[in-house]
Formats: sequence, structure tokens, C-alpha cells
Amino acid sequence: ECKTHHGLDISAPGANYIDYPIYPIANGVVIGVYYEYNGGKKIYIQHNINGTLYVSAYWHLRRIDVKKGDVVTTQTQIAIMGGNEAYDEWSTGAHLHLELSTSTFDENYYYSTRSNWLHPENYINFPAIGVTWTSRTKRY
Repeated sequence: ECKTHHGLDISAPGANYIDYPIYPIANGVVIGVYYEYNGGKKIYIQHNINGTLYVSAYWHLRRIDVKKGDVVTTQTQIAIMGGNEAYDEWSTGAHLHLELSTSTFDENYYYSTRSNWLHPENYINFPAIGVTWTSRTKRY
């Protein structure tokens, strides 16, 4: 369980001006799309993984490519990494803030689900620090 920063911040070289695509961590359904001063453009996706419901959240987006109700796969581009826009007061540079939870999502108050937020790096197989990895389109 995460008590302080409710997620994992991910960036890439030149993210302030390069359009890095964002894909969901697993297949699912878009259950929320928000435009807020605190976190900027946000997407919430619900996943059913082996009978357990998870919600993943993607914050500080430059552009959103999905809408509520869309069914997405790991091959669906859902957004472009962003942040650092004038309306996004919580971001100091372009990055993705990724959250993961086992909470029930309340579309009227999405912060209420933070009681069960998890550290994404404990559930997602990320490359080791310093390891060069390949995206769907280019090498970083």
C-alpha cells in the first residue's frame, strides 16, 4: 500500500517536446476521463486480471485518445505523455504518473479509491534501471 506519493512517475528524454504514446498496462475498459488543474488530463481504466479487479490511472497527459466506455487492449494508444502545461499545477516536467489500485472506482470522487492504491512497480514487470528498452516504434 502506498502512503505518500500514490503512484510511479515515468518520463523519457525530450518528453517536453516529443509525443511519447501511452498504452494501458492491461486490457480493460475506460471508466473515467478527467481534465483537472491538479494532475492535468487523466484516464482511469478498470482491468479484470484473474478475477481481481484493478484500476489503473494515467495522469499528466498531453493528449487523450480514448473516451469513457472504450474497451482497450495493451495495443491501444490511450494518450500522449505530457504534463507541464499551464493548467496542470502539479507537474514540473513532462511525465506519466501511473497509479494502480484494487479499490472500487467512484466516478464522482476518484480520490476516494486511494485507500487501496498499490505500488505499480511491485505488480508490473518494468525493465531494470539503466537498461535500454524498445518501444513499439523506436529504441530509447
